[in-house]
Amino acid sequence: MSKSSDKKGKSTKLDDQKPDDIREKSYLTKQVDTSIAILDSPENEVVLESLLFLSKYADIHLNNLNYLQQHGMMLKTLNLFNRNICILRLALRLLSTLVTIDDVLFELDQDVYDDKIIQVADMYISHNDAYVREFCVSILAKLAASCRVTCLIFKIDLFNPILNTIKTTTNLNLLESTMELLYVLLNAPAAISVLPDIQSFDIGIIMDHLNHSNNRIVFLAFEIIRKLTNFCLEVFQKMFRQAKLVEKMFEVILDPYQIEYHQKALVIIKNCMNCEETESYFIESLEFLKFCQWVKTCDQDYLLPCVDIFQKLSRIPSIKQTLFDLSVEDSILYFLRSIDKEVLNKTCEAISNMTTHKYCCERMLTPTVLQTLVGILYRQDNLDPGNEVALKTIFDFSRRNVKTLDILCSIEAQDILLKYFKNGTAAISEESFQMTTEDLKKFKNILIFILSNLINSEVLVEFIKNNLVTTLKELPESLKCRVPLIYRVLGLTFSLHLPLKFFETNRLEITDQLDNRFYLITGLWRGHLPFLEILEAQKVSTIYTIYVVDYTYELRKFTESESLFSGSMKSSSMSVFSVSEESSDSINQSPYDINYGQLSYDPYLPKYIYHVTGYITGEVTMREKIAIIAEYVETVLCGPKEEYTLPQKIHTFKLHIESLKQRLGTNMIPIGFLRIGFHCERALLFKAISDKCCIPTSLVKGRSKLYWNEVALFESGGNDDRLKLYVVDLMWNIGRLLEVGSKESNEYCNLPT
Repeated sequence: MSKSSDKKGKSTKLDDQKPDDIREKSYLTKQVDTSIAILDSPENEVVLESLLFLSKYADIHLNNLNYLQQHGMMLKTLNLFNRNICILRLALRLLSTLVTIDDVLFELDQDVYDDKIIQVADMYISHNDAYVREFCVSILAKLAASCRVTCLIFKIDLFNPILNTIKTTTNLNLLESTMELLYVLLNAPAAISVLPDIQSFDIGIIMDHLNHSNNRIVFLAFEIIRKLTNFCLEVFQKMFRQAKLVEKMFEVILDPYQIEYHQKALVIIKNCMNCEETESYFIESLEFLKFCQWVKTCDQDYLLPCVDIFQKLSRIPSIKQTLFDLSVEDSILYFLRSIDKEVLNKTCEAISNMTTHKYCCERMLTPTVLQTLVGILYRQDNLDPGNEVALKTIFDFSRRNVKTLDILCSIEAQDILLKYFKNGTAAISEESFQMTTEDLKKFKNILIFILSNLINSEVLVEFIKNNLVTTLKELPESLKCRVPLIYRVLGLTFSLHLPLKFFETNRLEITDQLDNRFYLITGLWRGHLPFLEILEAQKVSTIYTIYVVDYTYELRKFTESESLFSGSMKSSSMSVFSVSEESSDSINQSPYDINYGQLSYDPYLPKYIYHVTGYITGEVTMREKIAIIAEYVETVLCGPKEEYTLPQKIHTFKLHIESLKQRLGTNMIPIGFLRIGFHCERALLFKAISDKCCIPTSLVKGRSKLYWNEVALFESGGNDDRLKLYVVDLMWNIGRLLEVGSKESNEYCNLPT
């Protein structure tokens, strides 16, 4: 063979200056073990030939992947990251294929490979080659299923590159893989705590891809938005509201060419309606009005999710007039055409809710509507055997409009109603049966029986668990006026269970002294108030923070150096601050045991009370006592640095709360453990201390989640002393008293002036 022909028979050298110089070669039946072994060769050409062969071998069958894994292929690819661009591409491609099997994922999820995982993340962030970034993000998306790996890659700023790639890239594969990574990361709790703090995060970046030409990218955009709305976090929902997400979802539903996304859009809308920020803002939009017309003729498959939207809207009292102005009740009635019992029941609930508006009730009260409701009473099914929802709707019509009885008679509904009445509790629940009786004497006797038994704590708990408060509150006002005993039962129930009173009324009066283990739930809690024992036994979402006032801890005897009660208020404040620092150190090196995962005892609150009691002894006026406690509370809950911006303060506060939850193993935080606090935390601590110092103090929750305290002081007014209520300033001018109803107090409490 000539020298020239010998050169032709050999492979051409790899040109490192040409990144795309990866030559195709046909599949050869070489020994796989040999190809794996020579990956350690320093010859780039030899390694590249082996990688090409092994990549083709891996693509053929799943068994081939398992064989490669068993023979150390994963470690071989990890060791090729520092070779030339062609080898790096093939190594990453082969690794992205290998991580599709569980054994590889399990092996990579070991701390010995942490440096390699971080290197993959760094290459995704900073590498200039699009193929390298595409393979890296594909690997990260699969590894992110592990919480440990997710926390590891969060050590670097990953979200900003992800968002920037989604916003700017034109590479479809890179865009798809990046969006898959973002979706997987949203399953990690750490992501939800990090994402709201990213200033560049804009939900519009994701929404822009809802109209993408690639179906997979559109699908991922819907899934990411669905996941974000499912968290019901205020910071996300504000973005959604600003971006008009709900209106966009209505457009999707109304578009027949996007039928595959209709159900996803409906889920996103319902998720938004679970958050206060986005539950009803859209009702005056053109898209919602079109939706109201569309539901009148939509397919039967859409009736259940659509009626759920109207049922939720009808429960919001503040928008009833707007719904009436938009004739929404007309759209609700069209759902009565369904034959599905669940749809009919939700429709009946929505109708009942709308009947609380006088003119809505009149407009919906027609023979056709009542005839349909009566027709439901003839049905027999397992979902609602007593047809109680339809029966309640008829009852609501009858008690809110006298024409109902005339219409019922005209359509000859007496027989079926009489049948339900005669069946009594055998066919319907006791609550529904009570709606058909006018026996006030029996009703009063029941209330007297309840009233006489509430003094027993176990009986009280059982009555509350069985929705006594809700049942009494939902009774018609006409009945409450005729039976004032209802208010006595409610009042006694609230007095005996102050957490329930504050939950239902948003207020504790100055005569209400906190019981031991008083608690309140921050945030928008939907449903009935859970008992503290239930909260301890169940795993409650950490979105909610539960503050507990616990007086039970046995206070140890303080040494003389700890009882510094003399001197000016300034020196007293310094003494308090030293207590806070001592308590703060105690969280890390506490002599007291923490009941991890359950409610821990509070060793700090009794200590605060002990100190404050020393400050307010002697010749101290009531105003001075209030000022001392206010300054003490402000010093204990000193808050972030004054030079911080409001977002920085809120961020610092959230970090403090989350660290306490991690330390205690629960979202139930004894109030004494707090070292940072705003309106809620300061008002609750002020109330907890004041009650033990014999200072009558209220606790009030107002609008915008603001909390404050009111105190009662006697003012001399001529010959008579008058009792005046003052709001205590715990945020700005500490200890200042603002007369209730004044402009200053209304501004502090965010009330209308």
